[in-house]
Amino acid sequence: MLKSYLFESDRLGFRSWETSDLDNLAELCADPDVMAYFPKTLNLEESKVFLQRLQEMYLREGLTYYAVELKSNSQFLGFIGFAKQEYEAEFNPSIDIGWRLLPKFWKQGYAYEGAQACLEYGFTQLNLKKVVAVCSISNSKSERLMQKLGMRRKGSFKHPYRKNFPPLEACCWYEIKK
Repeated sequence: MLKSYLFESDRLGFRSWETSDLDNLAELCADPDVMAYFPKTLNLEESKVFLQRLQEMYLREGLTYYAVELKSNSQFLGFIGFAKQEYEAEFNPSIDIGWRLLPKFWKQGYAYEGAQACLEYGFTQLNLKKVVAVCSISNSKSERLMQKLGMRRKGSFKHPYRKNFPPLEACCWYEIKK
């Protein structure tokens, strides 16, 4: 069956979320390696709420952290995409780019390929003028990806949503403009 995607890269298809994605999203968000730089893993109910938020974000904003699949076999990899951010920080309100992939898909270039495709889509189809990215200071893999994407480090800050999680509170932020 040929899938219809919002946009594609060479190997990946990007789409909005379906209710049937819950099990895949729950697996992703329950993985301790995937969630190592977040305050906690998510249980099934928390993943369901997150899925609803992703669906509503797409309907309201026209963007989301898109569900990502391998085009060759429709296998779910995780998500890569955008979210509007309004928490207290010098760069907000902003549109950020973020990613989470299942560990079996790490170290295969999917995050870079997918983030590149998202940025192209965001700048050409969504008419974004700039995109930011945020990660914990300790998350060197995400920071390297931001650099590889051509994003420029703009500064560091204490993330207000992580003040109860001191090891994750110190974050850096990057920016790329159209």
